[in-house]
Amino acid sequence: MNIASEWMLLFLAFFIPLQLPSLLASTDTGYISIDCGAEEAYTDSDSNIWYQTDSGFVETGKNHKLPSGYSFDQPQMSKQLNTLRSFPDGVRNCYTLTPKQGKNNKYLVRAFFAYRNYDLKHTPPSFDVYLGVNHWNTIEFGDLYMYFPIEVTHFALSDTISVCLVNIGKGVPFISSLELWLLTDSTYRTSSSFPLDILTRSTFSMSEDTLFVRFEDDVYDRVWFNRIVGNSKKISTSATIDSYGIENTNKLPSQVLKTAIQSLSLNSSLEIYFNNHTDSSHVYYINLYFFEFDQRVTTQKRIVDVTFNDKSILTDPFTTQHLKLVTIVQNITQADHLRISIKATPESDLPAMINAFEVYRVLSLTNSATYQEDADTILKIKHIYGIPIINWQGDPCIPNHFAWEELTCSSDGTPRIISLNLSSRGLTGPIDVSFSRFSELQSLDLSYNKLTGEVPEFLAQLSNLKFLLERNPGLCLARSCKTKKNLVPLIASIAASVAVLVMIVLTFLMIRRIKKKNGVSKKDWQEKSDKYVFSLRDVNRITNNFKTKIGKGGFGEVYLGTMQDGRDVAVKLLSQTSRQGDREFHSEVNLLTIVHHKNLVSFVGYCDEGDVKALIYEYMDQGNLQGLLSGRNPNVLKWSERLQIAVDVALGM
Repeated sequence: MNIASEWMLLFLAFFIPLQLPSLLASTDTGYISIDCGAEEAYTDSDSNIWYQTDSGFVETGKNHKLPSGYSFDQPQMSKQLNTLRSFPDGVRNCYTLTPKQGKNNKYLVRAFFAYRNYDLKHTPPSFDVYLGVNHWNTIEFGDLYMYFPIEVTHFALSDTISVCLVNIGKGVPFISSLELWLLTDSTYRTSSSFPLDILTRSTFSMSEDTLFVRFEDDVYDRVWFNRIVGNSKKISTSATIDSYGIENTNKLPSQVLKTAIQSLSLNSSLEIYFNNHTDSSHVYYINLYFFEFDQRVTTQKRIVDVTFNDKSILTDPFTTQHLKLVTIVQNITQADHLRISIKATPESDLPAMINAFEVYRVLSLTNSATYQEDADTILKIKHIYGIPIINWQGDPCIPNHFAWEELTCSSDGTPRIISLNLSSRGLTGPIDVSFSRFSELQSLDLSYNKLTGEVPEFLAQLSNLKFLLERNPGLCLARSCKTKKNLVPLIASIAASVAVLVMIVLTFLMIRRIKKKNGVSKKDWQEKSDKYVFSLRDVNRITNNFKTKIGKGGFGEVYLGTMQDGRDVAVKLLSQTSRQGDREFHSEVNLLTIVHHKNLVSFVGYCDEGDVKALIYEYMDQGNLQGLLSGRNPNVLKWSERLQIAVDVALGM
C-alpha cells in the first residue's frame, strides 16, 4: 500500500470514537489544534479534542465551508475537513503557533488540505508550504476528492513556529486544519537536528475494520496505518501491554506493540518496499520496531538480521527478548528507492518478525532565520502600532523574495534588521522602548506620523544609527515637555543641528555681504555702538595683559578676562594673519550690537585702537560645542541634551 492510499484510508474513516482524558483540554500539554475556517471553537464529538478557530493564529484569509454535495457526512468523518481558510491576497500568508513550552523543545506539526471543490472551480490548486523560512512541501492534488496531509517532527529554536502558505501562481492556497503536539526530548532522537518530514508510519496485523491507530492510544496523536505485506503471517496477543512500563522512548502505542507480522518460514524473509516520494537528493531515516510478545522466546531463540537495499546495516544480528522493544534507526543516503529485508539467521528457532516502521525525509535548512530578538521586536512593534502591511507575516528577512516591505536586512550570516522606514504609517502614541532592541539598526525613519511624548533616552543605545528622522509635532524633549506641550516640528538628530549651524553661517555671511555692499563707515556703526566700546587700556586690565589664553580660532587667539563686576568674559583678539579686515570687523561689530537672543552668546563689547581689534563675549565655562561632542570628553552628552542643543541653535537662528 503506498502513502497516497494510506492517507485516503485515513479520510474514509477519519476518527474512531474515543474517550480522551480531561487533561487534553489543558494548554499545559503543549497541544494546539486549529479547525481552519471554523466560526467558533468547539470540542469534537468524535475525538473529544478541543479545536480552536483561526483567530489569534493568522491575520489574513477568508473562511469557507464545503459546498453541498462535496461535504463529509460520514459519522466518523472529521468535522475539521468541512471548513477551510483560503488566501487569495498576498504571496505568503502565515500561521503563527506559540506553544506554552516555547523554544528548545521538540514538536509534531501536522496540516491537512482537503479541496473538495470548495470554490466550485473544479480546479485543485498547487502551492508551497514553508516551515519557518524553509520549504517544507508542495501541495498537489490528483483530483477534486484527494486529501493531502503533511507532518513534521521539528525542534523549535524560537518561541514561535510559523507555517506559511505560498502562492506559486497555480491557484489560491488554502488549509483545512493545523495541529501541534509537544514531544519529549527522547522521542525521535537522531544524529540530525533538521526537521523530519514523515512519509509513512505503518503497523501490521490489526483487524480488518481497523484502518489506523491514533489518539488516545497514541499520546502524540500520530496516525499508524494498517499496512499489508505479502508472504507474511499476522500475529498478535490479547495480553495487556503497558506501553509505559517498558523502555519505549518513541512512545509507541500499545495497539501497535500488540500486533506484528512474521515470515512464513525460517528460510523466508519479510520484504517491505517503499518507493513513494524518495529520491537520491535527500537523506532518509528509517525506524524499525520489534516488540517480542511471543511466549515461545522464553525457550526458543528469535535471531533477526536486517538489510536495506541488499546492504546489511547491523554489525551483528540481534536476539529478541520477551516484552522488550528493539528500535533500529538507520539513515539512508543517495537512494531513489527503499527495500527493507528482514530475515531470521540460520541459528534462529523462530521466523523473522516486525511490529511497525516509519520513514522520514530530512528537510534541508537552506535558510537561516532572522536574529531572534530583531524578529520578535519588529513583530511587537507591528502589533503595538497596528501596522497594516499585508506582507508583514512570517520571518521579516528570509527568504529574500518574501522580505517585509519598508525594512532592509543584512545579507551576511544571521540576518539583522539594519533599516526601518515607518514614515507616514499613522503611528500614534509614544516611541516604544522596543526600538532600542534593534542593536544593528543604521537607519530609522519615523517621519510624518502622530507620535507624541518625550524623545526617549534609550535611542542613544543605537550605536550604529546613521540618521534618525522624526517629524511629529507631538514629540518633545524632556526639558521642553514640561513647559510646552506642542513643540514646533522637532529636528531630531545631530546631523540636523549641523545643518542649522551651516544656515546660521550662511545667514551671517549674507548679512555681512549686504553690509559690505552698502558700505558701512566707521562713523555710522560707532554712533550706534558707543556703549560697547572698550579702550586698549581696558582690555589690558580685563585680561591681566593677556595672561590666560583659553583658545584659538580663525579670528585669532582668545583670552580669559574679568570685568569690574566680577563677570568672566572671553576676549577674541584679531590676529594680523586673520582673513578678516577692517571692513569685515566693523560689519561684525555692527551686527552683534543689534542682534540679541537668549539662545545666542551675549556680546559685551569691542576694542578698535590702533592695530588692536578685539571682540568681548560672555564667557562659556563649559567649553565649545566641538569639545562637548568630542569622543575625548569624559562627560558624554545625553541624547536629549544633544537634541536640545539642536533646538536651541535653531531658535537662536
